[in-house]
Amino acid sequence: MMGLDLRTEPHVAEGQDDAYLLASARMGSTAAIGHLYTRHIESAKRLARRLSRNVEADDVVSEAFEHILRAMRRGDGPESAFRSYLLTTVRRQVILDAGKAAREVPDGHWDDRPTVTHGRSVDRTYGEREIVRRVLRQLPARWGTVLWLLEVEGLKPREAAPLLNAGPNAVSALAKRAREGFRQAYLAEHLGADITATCRPYAEILPGYVRATATPAAMRSVTAHARGCSDCRRRLRHLRDVDRWLRQRVGQKAA
Repeated sequence: MMGLDLRTEPHVAEGQDDAYLLASARMGSTAAIGHLYTRHIESAKRLARRLSRNVEADDVVSEAFEHILRAMRRGDGPESAFRSYLLTTVRRQVILDAGKAAREVPDGHWDDRPTVTHGRSVDRTYGEREIVRRVLRQLPARWGTVLWLLEVEGLKPREAAPLLNAGPNAVSALAKRAREGFRQAYLAEHLGADITATCRPYAEILPGYVRATATPAAMRSVTAHARGCSDCRRRLRHLRDVDRWLRQRVGQKAA
């Protein structure tokens, strides 16, 4: 890690306790931080693997140690309880990685459905993935992260709770809001661009109309408008089709 050579400071013995090694490291001893790394690396890797099934534990732990080393060089970082500080840093690194990953949809995710937007076929391996990326970028960072942890990583709310610094019930509530926000933003991406000025106010309500989250007055106005507008009736049919597919893709737990 970080090019450390433990032989450069033989007086810093590997058998010293963490407090001694940490004090030596804060005084600039590269051997001391190297001994701490060797001592705690496996615990840190186990935590990284437990928190996330899709991370490279070696990379996460290396980033965590680099972060600690940079902080110590600035005069910050841990002054005691190195192991606890390290594990907390690993947790933060996992959540940072999850937040980044939530905005980069991997190949094979969300691309198993041919998309039809008002009669035009869109390449399913590119079009859908790009739509999901745009939607995730629009969502609050915390929403994207909880969706990634639960839907992609497959964590349960109680497993994701420490990462999000929240209780399991709060994580479940956050996930419910995030899923609904994702769905409505996803439907909005499928409205298409050919919307007249007359239809625009109603079209903007259609995602909430399909999801039954719009206000009663908005629902009534869309219903009345759609009776006399074939374009909006077509949009409604399309969004309902997308919403049905999305329910099947995400699963009933996300309903």
